[in-house]
Amino acid sequence: MKANKNSTFNHYFVQLLIVVSIIIVVNIISSNIFTRIDLTSEKRYTLSESTQELLKNVDDIVYFRVFLDGDFPAGFKRLRRETKELLNEFRAYNKNIEYEFINPSSSENVKERNETYQLLMEQGLNPTNLQVKTKGGLDQQVIFPGALVSYQNNEMPVELLDAQINAPPEAALNNSIQNLEFKFASVISRLIKSVKPNIAFIEGHGELDDQETHDITLALQDNYMVDRLTIDDKINSLVERSLIDSATQEFNIRPKYAAIIIAKPDSVFSQKDKFIIDQYIMYGGKVMWLLDPVFASMDSIQNKENTVSVENDVDLQTQLFNYGVRLNRNLVLDLNGLPIPIRTGQVGGQAQIDFFPWYYFPVIMPTLQHPIVKNLNMEPRKNILVCPLDWGLGHATRMVPVIEMLERKGANVIIAADNRPLEFLVQRFPQNTTIQLPGYSPNYPSNNNMALAMLTSLPSMILEARQANRRLQTIINEHNIDAVISDNRYELSTSKVPTVFITHQLNIQTSGWHKIGKPIINCTINHYLNKFNEVWVPDIPGKFRLSGNLSKSNKFASKLFNIGLLSRFSKPEVTHKSNSIDILIILSGPEPQRTILEKLLLSQALKTELKTVILLGKPEEQVSNENKNVKLISHITDDEFSLLIQSAKIVISRPGYSTLMDLAVFGKKAIFIPTPGQTEQEYLANRLLDEGIAFSQSQSNFDLPTALKNEKLYKGLFLENKPELLELRIDKLLNIC
Repeated sequence: MKANKNSTFNHYFVQLLIVVSIIIVVNIISSNIFTRIDLTSEKRYTLSESTQELLKNVDDIVYFRVFLDGDFPAGFKRLRRETKELLNEFRAYNKNIEYEFINPSSSENVKERNETYQLLMEQGLNPTNLQVKTKGGLDQQVIFPGALVSYQNNEMPVELLDAQINAPPEAALNNSIQNLEFKFASVISRLIKSVKPNIAFIEGHGELDDQETHDITLALQDNYMVDRLTIDDKINSLVERSLIDSATQEFNIRPKYAAIIIAKPDSVFSQKDKFIIDQYIMYGGKVMWLLDPVFASMDSIQNKENTVSVENDVDLQTQLFNYGVRLNRNLVLDLNGLPIPIRTGQVGGQAQIDFFPWYYFPVIMPTLQHPIVKNLNMEPRKNILVCPLDWGLGHATRMVPVIEMLERKGANVIIAADNRPLEFLVQRFPQNTTIQLPGYSPNYPSNNNMALAMLTSLPSMILEARQANRRLQTIINEHNIDAVISDNRYELSTSKVPTVFITHQLNIQTSGWHKIGKPIINCTINHYLNKFNEVWVPDIPGKFRLSGNLSKSNKFASKLFNIGLLSRFSKPEVTHKSNSIDILIILSGPEPQRTILEKLLLSQALKTELKTVILLGKPEEQVSNENKNVKLISHITDDEFSLLIQSAKIVISRPGYSTLMDLAVFGKKAIFIPTPGQTEQEYLANRLLDEGIAFSQSQSNFDLPTALKNEKLYKGLFLENKPELLELRIDKLLNIC
């Protein structure tokens, strides 16, 4: 017996040693190998490789004093949030990055506040005046959207807000946020360099003079010591030689300049000058060649319609060919050309000048994702306005794949929404321009009399719809909108640009005495849908359609298109099967019914021993409470949501159409509780019940133990999506707008 005990002890002791050894090895590896994984689809937390390399070289404290603390409008709050997230990301790569946020207006003493303002301006930060709405009207607020960055004994200012002529405030903020990484990386690079590298413009061969390169010289002087140099056959003009051994006459040769720039020469290079440049390159020097192999002067066509281009031979062809470069004697033209002034007429004795693109001055746009150029595009981006309905979060969540597809196709997506959908989309797409666009909202009842509530809300809804349409026309003009995609917002039609309406309800379901008004309702819907260019149905064509009879209609055959299921999730490559959660409750929909269901399910879940998570569907709040066996969470990211759904044995939710599309991706078993009075949800729940797919029960009769017992008889919901249907329609839309 004693031997058995010793054997058991030795067995567990060996296991303990193995576990401790693994932990030690993992800690050693993690302390020497640093890695971070960005799980967001848009890679918003991924720094560029050049920034990561720069941060590795920071050997002392770099301290950011950011003057963005205080009570700001929503746009500047977003700038502050994005700045803080980026600094946290920098700090994750190097703990020498430290920061604090300061409110320069915190002092109540006017004199002290003005002294602070003056000091900040002397240090290089520029103030911005904001008009802020208060109870008493409009108030002026001074802010300093910038930071002071210090390293050792050096300090530099950095402006966070980029002012842009003729750009709306939202666009200026978006561009400022996109440029934060480049700005912070640039200022760190300048601070940690003990000596600025030397660069030189070469002269003596008809290159651009100091006046013609004045602008680029000023820009380069922030990071380099800029010189101008004539080689003039001098062997040491580009390199430095130091004697190592006098006996053997051995020299150490190194470049004088980190780089040289040869800008538009028009005269022949001597053989010795070419040799000196070649030796400079051989010893590690870098050259920027800005060469025109063909000469065509704009002056030659001032009074003529055509001119002759001639070869600009500076005798560098052979040398460049040895480096693997060949210059063709061609003129390059492109439709994306730099505008030039053209006299188009005369008004009041004065010449009338207009600007037109000159195709022989092509504006070449890079396609690389370097932080300097990653926001530049070859062609002007199409501005697409996306407008989801604000009756719950569902219409916003199903816009995620639409926005992502538009952006993959190069479109600039502007989001117009209100209330929780706007909060959700701001968090999901923080880099996009967002506009508050209130819609029409009924007063939802706490009882089942939805039809009466809709009827009493009708006058105010019509007024709100008209106001929203007028606001739409203004947005189109202010933001140069090329097309509008409206999700169930019937009022957002216009003849100015192509418009798309997304809906799964072409055939409204009614019950009881409400059936009397069904023809009138459907006729009204058809009237509004006729004003849109296309109607997109988020469903898959085939034998089983998720929307069932809701999307059946013969009225719009020529402009009705299925676009597949719209879910913010994609089918997981590896399914998470831990089933660590017994019940996941997803709350959604309009108030007060959302809160009524929350209280009902919370009280019943607390009476069980089942591990339950309740997702409140409140992106505007930050709640995470745990009570006994129930955990309440206000809102989580899509990645966290995906893992949560996969970890749950059963999901309980409203049978809202967006929720059904999300659950269909995972093939999840669910229990549905329709919103009282919402005939669409009642129809979908009854249909899935009849098909043997999911159990459902009314809110008034809901009993959790009964529902959990009955759901075992149902197979669950799974549909294979077809994202190519959405891609096809978006391609068509971008081609016509």
